[in-house]
Amino acid sequence: MQATAGALLLTGILGLISGVRLGSVQGLIGGGLLIGSLLLHEIGHVLMAQSFGVRVKAVGICLKGAYTRRLQSPVPGVELAIAAAGPAANLLLFLWLRDGNSLMKWVAMLNLVLAISNLVPLRYSDGARIVESWRALRRTSPV
Repeated sequence: MQATAGALLLTGILGLISGVRLGSVQGLIGGGLLIGSLLLHEIGHVLMAQSFGVRVKAVGICLKGAYTRRLQSPVPGVELAIAAAGPAANLLLFLWLRDGNSLMKWVAMLNLVLAISNLVPLRYSDGARIVESWRALRRTSPV
């Protein structure tokens, strides 16, 4: 697990946002849980990659968020599954936490935001990887 100085800033920002919403103590806890959610998102990618035999070079967190780097670029169907596993982990966290207390509901809602925002096909996002993999699969499959 790699972490940069930006990871501390990201943690502080998430804690501050949560603190405004929930109060200082629960905000700090919420910020920590959100960092945990980002890491669970990446663990989703790692577990899916490992299930296909794709080697992972690094997992870390920086100011931009959490990331997973692979040693190889998998075939389109495998890439699609790996890319979808992170948002799926956030969706599962949302479903698990949504009926809890106010802190858990807050973390649940932000996991839903993470899941949806990661599916937007912006450059280097899970969504972009999913769309590109889907296109590649369509080009190679018989019609």
